[in-house]
Amino acid sequence: MPTGTQRPLLVSSLQALVLVALLLGLSQLLWIPKAGDTLVRALGNGAAGVVALAALAVVAVAGYATISIAFGVLAKWLLLGRVRPARIRAWAFAHLRHWAAVRCVALMPWELIEAIGLAPAVLSLLGARIGRGVHIHRGVRLNEGGWDLITLEDGATIGQDACLRAVELESGSIVLGPVTVRRNATLETRAGLSPGAELGEGSILRALSNLQPGPRHDHAILDGVPARPIAPAPPPHAVAPAPHVALRIVVAFLLVSLIAAGIAVPWLIACQALGLSPDSLHAALFPRAESLLPDPGALARVACATIIGAVGTVLVQALFVRALGRAPRGPHSLGSFAALRVSLQSFLVEAAGKWLSGTLMWPIWLNLAGARIGRGCEISTITDVVPSTVAIGDETFFADGIYLGGPLLHAGTATIEPVVLEGSCFVGNHAVLPAGTRLARETLVGISTRGGGLPFEAGSSWFGHPVFKLPRREVVAAPRELTHDPPLVRRINRWAWEIARFALPIGPVLVALVWFRAMEIAAATQSTAMFRLITLPAGVLASLAALAAAILALKWLLVGRVKPATHPLWSCWCSRWDFL
Repeated sequence: MPTGTQRPLLVSSLQALVLVALLLGLSQLLWIPKAGDTLVRALGNGAAGVVALAALAVVAVAGYATISIAFGVLAKWLLLGRVRPARIRAWAFAHLRHWAAVRCVALMPWELIEAIGLAPAVLSLLGARIGRGVHIHRGVRLNEGGWDLITLEDGATIGQDACLRAVELESGSIVLGPVTVRRNATLETRAGLSPGAELGEGSILRALSNLQPGPRHDHAILDGVPARPIAPAPPPHAVAPAPHVALRIVVAFLLVSLIAAGIAVPWLIACQALGLSPDSLHAALFPRAESLLPDPGALARVACATIIGAVGTVLVQALFVRALGRAPRGPHSLGSFAALRVSLQSFLVEAAGKWLSGTLMWPIWLNLAGARIGRGCEISTITDVVPSTVAIGDETFFADGIYLGGPLLHAGTATIEPVVLEGSCFVGNHAVLPAGTRLARETLVGISTRGGGLPFEAGSSWFGHPVFKLPRREVVAAPRELTHDPPLVRRINRWAWEIARFALPIGPVLVALVWFRAMEIAAATQSTAMFRLITLPAGVLASLAALAAAILALKWLLVGRVKPATHPLWSCWCSRWDFL
């Protein structure tokens, strides 16, 4: 039976107070006295400025990560102590304490923590039982509570976007239950464990599967929703031993610092070319002491520098993916330097995809990064990608959220093999195409379907979990001038909207400049207590509200009220939708 008494109004009010307290605390980190003067002196000019900026950025990120981890761990133990299995009514005080702890832990930069291999250590600090050689891939959701109920034994391997659901919502209650991954067991991409589930020793839970409480199966491959054993699991691969974890973290830190320095270069070049040196920027933007809004001429130069810097960033990311080298063939340890290179490459691809996914520029970028992408391909968001292993034929279509060519994980090892798709394939949302996938021409892989190991059969369609062959497939007829061979006017329209993405940072930059100027004036005219406790958090909240309001206004301006319809990809509506 659920425990606790529901008090929705009181608990909601207390949740609001927690959010206000977090806003108050976080806003203090955004205003450090004399930080601007220190930054100007550190930057200087030329190569020294690039190195200084990169070093400051890395130190700032490392400092925030350290503070947020310490704060999250402290909040967890103060608010929750040792968590035990329970069923708690929503809006009870126990729910409030759990919610507040989750909010504090969510402040940690989980993507960075996972990328450099610190996720097992942080999870252990939060109360989980973590063995030796545990690997947690990127995208695993570890900030939703129930950490004491998670057990990952030696060699446990958690794949991309897998879910350890020690906490679930069910029938108006918060359910807390243990999840256990035994020695050398593996969760593949987007696999999940429900509360009370136990993955047996040496077993593999295949991609997109979910394991529920029940009998434990050792050394088995489990598949389906709910998962069932379908075959014996292979033994772990024999690989070279991994370097010491401390050495790997140092190398990861150095590589991240180098990448940060490279990304800073186009921004500084743009600023210097436009006469926006650090020591003169403030005077150029605010020539009058009482001015709150930036000078239009200087703001235009800042906008140009922002666009140039954004374009330069994605180009530098492609060059770094190339520079990190080709992916290793065959099995290798997930603690090796080869695995670190692959992880950073995937991270850079996803970072570039935030700018370019779904655009005509995206296949060009992927080719520059080392992939082989045919003509006329439409590729939206892709995850866990190592470009040097990917070859895609002409006029292939990728919907959103595709897991493309991710390594096959097993008991602390990864195996990367080429992924080859022949022309005119279609891959639905959240499909998983693991390493070694080969698809024949005009193959359709449906939504949330695993594409690995399918028969190499041209024109076939596959869907479901477990996968089955579709006897018929819907064909929506559309003229090629709206799909693959658009006229010039449609090409110009789409290119214009897609290039306009690089102007999107201008809005946040403008808001940041106005916020900074307003805080600067307030800090000089108000008492410290008034400024720190009232004006600073209110200014941060107002800035966030302004950005949210701008997005809402763009929604109504660009697409109005969305109604059921079919829009050709090259239509102006689709371009506006993607921009939004």
